[in-house]
Amino acid sequence: EENWKALKLEVGYPRLIEHQFVDDAERYGGTIDFDAPTRYMGEQGWVKTLGDLKSSKAIYDSHWMQLGGYYVGMKKRQDRGMVIRVREDDAEIGMAEKDEMEEWGNKFIDLVRKYHATKV
Repeated sequence: EENWKALKLEVGYPRLIEHQFVDDAERYGGTIDFDAPTRYMGEQGWVKTLGDLKSSKAIYDSHWMQLGGYYVGMKKRQDRGMVIRVREDDAEIGMAEKDEMEEWGNKFIDLVRKYHATKV
């Protein structure tokens, strides 16, 4: 709990928690950790955020690719993405703006399409 407080992240309402989605056109789906307005480090306004919680030792590219896939699957309605890594001994937040989320999402979709091409 102390590590979470140290992040200085406020999560507002309305919010979706553990929300499942399906992208029928690209044939994939997932479960997002949260889709909610957030304020980080004393920001004045709320920002629509897609967040993914991790307990890994670091934030990896695979986390961003997964979040990018969620962003595209959720129809790009958030203004930023966050990978929030919380462990017993530390915590950190990685942030990506819309253009970065789109870039990671495109990489994810490319992999999904390659996967389906091999299953024909």
